[in-house]
Amino acid sequence: MPLRVEYSLTATGKNLDDVFQELDSWWENSMQ
Repeated sequence: MPLRVEYSLTATGKNLDDVFQELDSWWENSMQ
């Protein structure tokens, strides 16, 4: 997971807040 997050950061230039928000959304979706 960490490697994918780092790749996403470098590829899209997103900030950590956006990444964490996406992770939270993915987690909520996976738990449903």
